[in-house]
Amino acid sequence: MKQSIAFILFILLTTNTTMITSAHSTNTNSTDITQAFLEQHLSRAISMQDLTNELFCYAGVSRKIDTKKYPCGRWYNEERFNKNMDMLGNIDARFIGRVAGLWGRADWTQHGYFEAAAEVANRINETYEKAGLERPIIQASIFEKIEPSVNKVPIPGYVAKTYGQKVGYFKYEKMRYDKKHRHNFLQGGTTAVADISKIETRMWFYYQATKYIDAGYEAIHFGQIQIMDDNDPGHEHWWRLLEKIRRYAKGKNRGFVICDAHTHGLFYLPSMAAEAKKNYKFDPKKDWNDDEKRKVKYTHKQLLFDFHSYPMRIKPTKARKDETGGEGTLEKNYLTAIYGKSKGGITPSGWETESLPFLVELDDYGITWPFNPESSYFVWGWDEISWYAKQKRAYQKEWLQYAYNRVRTLDPNGYFQMPGKRVVTDVNKEKNKKIYSTFRATSGQNPNNRIETTIKKVWDTASSEDYFLYELDCVNNNIRIKLNMPYEHPSPVWKLARASNPSVIIRKSEGSQEASFENISPNKEYIITYSSWLPRIKVQKTISIPSKKEVCD
Repeated sequence: MKQSIAFILFILLTTNTTMITSAHSTNTNSTDITQAFLEQHLSRAISMQDLTNELFCYAGVSRKIDTKKYPCGRWYNEERFNKNMDMLGNIDARFIGRVAGLWGRADWTQHGYFEAAAEVANRINETYEKAGLERPIIQASIFEKIEPSVNKVPIPGYVAKTYGQKVGYFKYEKMRYDKKHRHNFLQGGTTAVADISKIETRMWFYYQATKYIDAGYEAIHFGQIQIMDDNDPGHEHWWRLLEKIRRYAKGKNRGFVICDAHTHGLFYLPSMAAEAKKNYKFDPKKDWNDDEKRKVKYTHKQLLFDFHSYPMRIKPTKARKDETGGEGTLEKNYLTAIYGKSKGGITPSGWETESLPFLVELDDYGITWPFNPESSYFVWGWDEISWYAKQKRAYQKEWLQYAYNRVRTLDPNGYFQMPGKRVVTDVNKEKNKKIYSTFRATSGQNPNNRIETTIKKVWDTASSEDYFLYELDCVNNNIRIKLNMPYEHPSPVWKLARASNPSVIIRKSEGSQEASFENISPNKEYIITYSSWLPRIKVQKTISIPSKKEVCD
């Protein structure tokens, strides 16, 4: 007979596992963002793109704003809006992405847009409070696109004072790159990409960020950062802007703001910035900040962002002879996919990581035009969310489960941001033009057909790859049980009951990530329950303890 621990068994949690999660920080008063806090929220992330726009447009029409200029009242439907609120509370989304954000349309800020953003945030928080849930993180977006309508926006006194400038109106011409670089870059016409080296751009971004923070938002997405930083060697201008925004957030909400952008990882490099001040001249043909091409050697790896985000980069496979195009998979090293490539360093909160956590999303960027199903960055001719929206409902549900698990398999630092609401592009074949609509997880009359139900199921069973580890001591019949989870829980409670009589607890253990239960009879079935309320979690599993003869002889 073996005289020490003789049996180690990994039990995969299966469909009979019950898991309820409501992850939130165990230190909500801290202005620092811990890795555990961040990952707990990213693990239940959903995109609710332009939710504020719907409410704003409705409010705008009701306030008798020129409907020819703002013809978007039709976007708002009160019943549908309320369903979105109900969905968020039902699925307990912890990170709600892209709720507010202007793609151009800067003059909306003068007609109640930020007030609408605040109303949406309040509605979400009220929904969670009524459901007894911890407040989620709500995200706004500040994008790279600028247009002349910004000339109608006055510069507030506090913004001018922060940057040592005079009050007046923002100027579109002062935000653009010199030498017509990236002018008319986005959707043609009179639009441009913002140049972050311009003080006017930084004031405009700071103004938006502070207004969102005042409205209750605790996360900000900054879009395609690497087309805005062509004139910012060492990313000093970005770093100083983010410093100001984070400092402002310390006195608001829960005292933090979580910042991200579409990138594999960028760093604040003081030495490069100092060098540039001596001899740098802007050259549109020279990509000063392309760290990969320049083979930069980092002496100080200060990350700009709290986490990274990126499109999923779906690889087309198995064509179909219908309008869905075909299936799609996720692979490392396909095009510019982020899996295995999220850069590490020192986070703005001070903790260090080899690879920063990241979100991938079903991105929207239009379709190939003329339509071309073989274009590389498009999935059968569609952008990612438009391709997904074209799929049959059964495949949509199957693919969500696949994508969530696949991302975690490809890179344990990655999380899939679920599609709750997102802009979709389609084709009107008769008129041969693009048309736009919205994908909604709440759509459909039958609850069983809603993607909302699938999202909740995927999240609530996300621990299917986690396991209990237990060890049997052949001498004393003692059993030690451990739950393998990505983060620790304060004061967890373990309970052990006979499967034949689960209402009677025969053993209980508190306060440790592991539990030891003495004198457990072999050859019996037991129910193990692990629970904690910070974050709220309950995992239950039936296990069979083998006999001594099976294990110890």
